[in-house]
Amino acid sequence: MQQTIEEKIKTYFGFAIKSRAIIFGYDNIKDYRKKKKITVLVCKTASEKQKQKMQQFCELKNFEVYETINCTLEDFINRNCKFVAIENENLAKSIITNGEHFKILKRGEF
Repeated sequence: MQQTIEEKIKTYFGFAIKSRAIIFGYDNIKDYRKKKKITVLVCKTASEKQKQKMQQFCELKNFEVYETINCTLEDFINRNCKFVAIENENLAKSIITNGEHFKILKRGEF
């Protein structure tokens, strides 16, 4: 039985949650202190002001930022969350490259 692209992305988010490689929420991402590069995913329903603030923060830290296009983050993680960061680079790439659900807002240097 073939998985749909949405189910694959949900599975990757599940892996990130189980491995504790995910950060939920604007404030938690801003408080991130590790030296690792993270990939930030922004829900299309987040306010423009919050999106701009997150983009500025990510430019300062040189993090990649992606925004959902035709879906919300809630569809994938079953939580009301507008900002999510993935610490595992391979999981982040898998989530972003599967399907046409994310567009880049700012590319960091990996």
